[in-house]
Amino acid sequence: MNSRLNELKRYQGVSQDEERFGDIEMHTSSSRQVDEEDYLAAFFKDVEEVKRGVEVVAKAAARVREITEERLLAVSSSAEEELSRELGPLVDKANAKIKQTKSILEKMEAENESKAETSKASELRIRQNLTSTLKRKFGDVAKEYQKQQQYYKGEMQKNRQTPIRNCKT
Repeated sequence: MNSRLNELKRYQGVSQDEERFGDIEMHTSSSRQVDEEDYLAAFFKDVEEVKRGVEVVAKAAARVREITEERLLAVSSSAEEELSRELGPLVDKANAKIKQTKSILEKMEAENESKAETSKASELRIRQNLTSTLKRKFGDVAKEYQKQQQYYKGEMQKNRQTPIRNCKT
C-alpha cells in the first residue's frame, strides 16, 4: 500500500531521511523529537526505579513485622540478639531506598514542571497523574514501614518491662 503523505513530501522535495534526521547540509535536526523521546525513556526508567523502591520498602516493612513476632516468641537471649542484628542492616537498606526513591520522585515532579510549557498537554497530564499516583503509593508504603518500626519499638519496650514487673511482685 502506498503512502500518500510520503508521495506528497517527495513532490515537495523532502526526503524521508531529511524528515527523520533534519537537513544535514543546513546542520539542523529534529532535536525536539529526539529530546522528547529521551525524556520519555528516562521518565519511564524513573517510574520503574520508583516501583522497585516501593517494593523494597514494602518487603522491609513485612520483614520488620516478622522479626517483631519472632523476637516476641524467642525463648533464648541469643535468638533475640540474632534477630536484632538482622534488623539493623534491614533498616539501613530500607532507609537508603526510601531516601533514593523520594529524590527520584522529587526529580520527576520538577521535570514535569519544567516540561509543562514545551510538552503536549495530554502527555503532561499522563506524566503528572503517574507521578502523583507513585507518590501516593510510596507515601502509603513508607507510612506502613514506619508503623512496623514503631510496633517493634513498642513491643520491645513492653518486653523489657514485663520481667521487671514479675520480679517486683
